[in-house]
Amino acid sequence: MNVTSSLSGNYHVCDVPALVVEKNTNFTTINFELWFDGVRYSNDPLTYVNGLITQELSNTWVIFLLKWIGKPEGQNYSFNIKLTEGSQIIELPFEVYFPVMVIQGPINNGLYFQKSVPDIILERNDQEPYVNFELKKGNDVILSENYLFSADHKLRIRNIYEIIEMYFSSDSEISEPGTTNIASALALDFTIKITSPITHLFNFTVLKCDANLPFPAGTWTQNNFLTRKYLEKRTAITRNEYLSFLLKPEYGATALKYTIYYELGGQQIMGNLSETAAPTQPYSVATFNCSLYRILKHANLPNYTKVFQYDIWITGTGLETSKYTFMVDNVDYRNTKSFVFTNCFGVLESFTATGTSEVSKNVEYNLANIENHYRKITQNFYAEKNCNSGFLWETETDWLDDFIRSYNVLQYSQDIELNEEITLVSVDKIDSEANTLQWFKFSYRKANNLHLTFANAAKNISQFMFDSTFE
Repeated sequence: MNVTSSLSGNYHVCDVPALVVEKNTNFTTINFELWFDGVRYSNDPLTYVNGLITQELSNTWVIFLLKWIGKPEGQNYSFNIKLTEGSQIIELPFEVYFPVMVIQGPINNGLYFQKSVPDIILERNDQEPYVNFELKKGNDVILSENYLFSADHKLRIRNIYEIIEMYFSSDSEISEPGTTNIASALALDFTIKITSPITHLFNFTVLKCDANLPFPAGTWTQNNFLTRKYLEKRTAITRNEYLSFLLKPEYGATALKYTIYYELGGQQIMGNLSETAAPTQPYSVATFNCSLYRILKHANLPNYTKVFQYDIWITGTGLETSKYTFMVDNVDYRNTKSFVFTNCFGVLESFTATGTSEVSKNVEYNLANIENHYRKITQNFYAEKNCNSGFLWETETDWLDDFIRSYNVLQYSQDIELNEEITLVSVDKIDSEANTLQWFKFSYRKANNLHLTFANAAKNISQFMFDSTFE
């Protein structure tokens, strides 16, 4: 074995020369080892053409080292090449420095909440004046810019999430999920490519979340449902309830489990409310209907059963989430208004206001002076409902910030059907101290701008019970 092109000294990462090795005709194999900071980085017998690192020319191997040493990210690294042919061993130590070091950035193949994508901080170790920054969603390039380093040799690319969040829709239709609904548009894949002159790649997934959550997305989503109403919520037999969870292929097929606690000696029933097949995509969001009426039906209990609470959780391969508890409110409120909305994660949640409400009807006129007479030329009639939330738990008050800022709200009736899209038009909400009752006021209109409807007093006036001559 003879090394005709050798290595020594310190190289820029883009200037590391190829290594040319002539083999002894008495041997058929030369073993190539690349050591990186004392750790063996590769161990390959050069017995065939490997398109990544070698090219065989007769009895000569040309080893393109750039394919290997371009993988680490950092500043200065020590390498050592060890070539073995029979009993002959040749070692070639050398050093490589990288022009740009990544100090901070997304973890490759990491999962992040929308508002938690980290800033990128680079530091140059050469005279590189700039880097090319490219942001891609899937295969689509959404940003490509050249950025200059500052005087301290650092480059800070901040608030990347402001670009990313534009690709999450805030205006989406609410549809009744029935038992389970699967959505993939709530978790999007992005790639950041930084070139100067070598390339650094960051592939990561972003989960829609308008809130600034101080938890790692990967571990938090493995243990919790996608809601800011932490682990406990009030409900009733007439209310719709939804919980959503981030599914991953490694969980395999998952099961939504429940335990229901009811009277007659505090009995309990456990069961699987629904099952979901293993997802085919890396991340998808499943929304489950966890309403009390559905739990009772699955447990073969009548609707009049007095329930104290029920727990919901998900299990899968290596997965068991924290239990989410629904506390059943058996108070018979005189006034209830029930709403379904998309929360900060873009998934369904529900809220029932138990305070009083009133309807305010308004007409906006545009007048004109016609032949010395003021006349209405256009008018806009609309009805607004002013609603009081009723008494709230302290944790509910904070959670309902999702409700008042939601772009998508529906009001539903007690027959458990979604029916009327509405638009919140005003909110009077002050989170008070713990020693006072929690509540707030809000106003809303029907999203449909035709607010002049058939009067309740006129309904059914043609039925025989009101008019004996009807027949």
